[in-house]
Amino acid sequence: MNKDEILSALRADNLTNHYILPLLKLSKHRFPSEENFVNSYLDENHQTVLVQVRSLDVIIHRMMGHSNFLTALKDKEGQEYIQFSIPQKWAKDVSLFVAGKYSMFSEEAKDMIYIHSRLPLRVKETKNGPHKTDTRLMALTKNPKLQEFWREQLQVDINDDDELMFMPGERCFLKLENLRPIT
Repeated sequence: MNKDEILSALRADNLTNHYILPLLKLSKHRFPSEENFVNSYLDENHQTVLVQVRSLDVIIHRMMGHSNFLTALKDKEGQEYIQFSIPQKWAKDVSLFVAGKYSMFSEEAKDMIYIHSRLPLRVKETKNGPHKTDTRLMALTKNPKLQEFWREQLQVDINDDDELMFMPGERCFLKLENLRPIT
């Protein structure tokens, strides 16, 4: 991948999947197959997560048992969503997410993300190879290796106090007004 491809891929990523969903002990792998999971979104009030799925029939009964399950919704095009409440204890971390201040998340939120995002954390790709960690996890601690990568490999002018991941884009959010309960 060249510099533009890497930057484009990072900008296109929906960070809600990796930074907010894990606060509910969820990841795309929990929707019994990755093929059923489409995406997740933060609502415009930043109080609920909407998980778009290909088929509610496959997952709805399992998700109804989740402690933060609220309801199942549909949009005008027939796309299906499961809505989960975000516990109040995560309100500050969610606000930091919206502001793109990932390194300022609480330690508890970072731990939840490390555990439940299922992103690679200090994983060896080969027996004698170096440990690899996903850039989205490295951004949580402003990892010096990620900072060096931004500066040297991608030639991005970055200060020591800058965050090392893009702000969440529009594709991280969804308006509730466009959704209706499934009856």
